[in-house]
Amino acid sequence: MRTKICLTAALGTAALLAGCGSDSGDSSTPSTPNTQSSSPSAGPSSQGGPVQPGALATPGTKLKFGQKVTIPIEDDEQVGVVSLSVNSIEKGTDADMATVRAGMPAADASELDGRTLYFVKKTITNESGTEVARALSGMDIYSAAYTADDKSSDPVIRFDAQEFARCKANEPKSFKDKGKTIEHCAIVSAPVSTPLIVAKYTDEPYGSRDGQAITWAP
Repeated sequence: MRTKICLTAALGTAALLAGCGSDSGDSSTPSTPNTQSSSPSAGPSSQGGPVQPGALATPGTKLKFGQKVTIPIEDDEQVGVVSLSVNSIEKGTDADMATVRAGMPAADASELDGRTLYFVKKTITNESGTEVARALSGMDIYSAAYTADDKSSDPVIRFDAQEFARCKANEPKSFKDKGKTIEHCAIVSAPVSTPLIVAKYTDEPYGSRDGQAITWAP
């Protein structure tokens, strides 16, 4: 699963894996989420009709961790609507780092020297009652770090979290029942001096222009 979640940090990081593109949206203190919008295209409801545009998040919505928004998702075969909440960005321990490094080739593990792990935890719920497992897997759920003023961004190192006990991806083979919920987690890393503090969702129709990303902060 690759829902695009970006992480705002105190400093930029060096790129290793392709993450999400640069966005220069405002990362100021979050406000109450606004879900009234006519911009995002509405996906189907469980009865086959369109989800009303007013139910979808407005580009530029700012939230606190744990608050959710409803967003459209689609690929070339599936169209649907899900709700998404970024619940927390948790800093990993030295023991977590040792576990991750132990499962990597030595050459890759060396890329983690001087870095800290973070666990980005999210809740995703099917709101349309349509099969969206493929669409979810096609969304870019990678993470990136930004400078404090959002002037530039670079991808942070990201890992397959499926087998890591503290942070599992929980990618379903089928995700079609309305109201079904999964807890998703992505592992990322950043330099020790770069605390990751804010998450952003930047898939279309969010994040394509300045200030359009959906943002979560403490």
